[in-house]
Amino acid sequence: YFYSTGATGTNHGSLNRYDQWVVMAAMGRGIQAGVTMARVEPPQIAPTISTLLGIVPPALCEVEVLPDALTLR
Repeated sequence: YFYSTGATGTNHGSLNRYDQWVVMAAMGRGIQAGVTMARVEPPQIAPTISTLLGIVPPALCEVEVLPDALTLR
């Protein structure tokens, strides 16, 4: 997390809720149609993609796939 109030340049968010919540979209074969308001974290992307590809997730992966995102069960 980086925050700056400088007059020039950019920053990486603020403490405002609109900077803390982002939209994530996925589509394609194996993805469940629908919308969820469940909390999704970046580390969940690797095991989810691994599952879609039918490969073993990264060895140090400590999180589960995205909840209810996959049609593959």
